[in-house]
Amino acid sequence: MECGIDIRSSRLLLMAGLLLHGAAILAVCLTGLSVIPMMLSLIVVLWSMVRYGAGGYRSPFRRMRIRDGVVRLDAASGSIDVSPPEVRFMNAGLVLLRFRHRLPGQRQRRRHLLLAPDSLAKDDRRVLYRHLRGWSGGGA
Repeated sequence: MECGIDIRSSRLLLMAGLLLHGAAILAVCLTGLSVIPMMLSLIVVLWSMVRYGAGGYRSPFRRMRIRDGVVRLDAASGSIDVSPPEVRFMNAGLVLLRFRHRLPGQRQRRRHLLLAPDSLAKDDRRVLYRHLRGWSGGGA
């Protein structure tokens, strides 16, 4: 039986990223740098903030499909089959997963997926947690 989990863009991660960029701007302004290094630093942080804010935190993956223990991650550029994920961090809302995959003729690669509370629908979150417990032998 195949189940699909839709992954949405997270507004919480967007706000956290913008807040951290704002803190970086404040830190640069409060340092005793001369004008030119301060302006260069501010340009870099502002450029990063605009890129982050325009794109928001979007996972490159839009959907996770699970079928018979095989996980497939769907992205705009295509799909990849990955190993069942390792749970790198998990609490009531935030989940960080690490997947391994190998493309033909290449070495093994790792992919990370960060899921905030608003990244998944409630039912999708339950399905994911059920699979994570099964993959980890009940420990997740």
